[in-house]
Amino acid sequence: QIQHDELMRIKVVTPLEGTPAQRAGVHAEDLITKVNGESTAGFTLDQAVDVITGPENTKVTLTMERDGDGQTIEKDFTLVRQSIKLRSVKGWKRAGASEEDWDWFVDRESGIGYVRLTQFTENTAEDLDAAIDEMQADGLSGLVLDLRFNPGGLLDQAVEVVGEFATSGRVVSTEDADG
Repeated sequence: QIQHDELMRIKVVTPLEGTPAQRAGVHAEDLITKVNGESTAGFTLDQAVDVITGPENTKVTLTMERDGDGQTIEKDFTLVRQSIKLRSVKGWKRAGASEEDWDWFVDRESGIGYVRLTQFTENTAEDLDAAIDEMQADGLSGLVLDLRFNPGGLLDQAVEVVGEFATSGRVVSTEDADG
């Protein structure tokens, strides 16, 4: 996930878990100064996404600028592009190698489940329902819902998630400039 910083430079907000960038060591707050040697100065976010993404199994080199010990460091990261399925529902700890293999309980004896929502993607509400169903089958009595470091995402999915826990009241509303 990227955004513009206050000087309109391309900044990494959060390297998504399990992606080539995260595995290569890209950090939050890194600045993308070049893509394949081409400066990103003046790029819109859409332009940056267009040059960073590409066909699966092709390479892209990102030149990053990072603050380290009071000085700016520039480093190249060569990544192999891949199709990324964004899994936004995570458990307490891994129970296997697959992205779907989670131990959902922080305290199994007391039936305390744990779910971390890393962002709101098109399947978040459905995946959360499946996780809760699995925990309920194993004796769920309470749930920790961890939204730390969640940068947001699709509003409809956030509303559906809130609907799982809030049974009444307004979840979201919009208002124009005239009220």
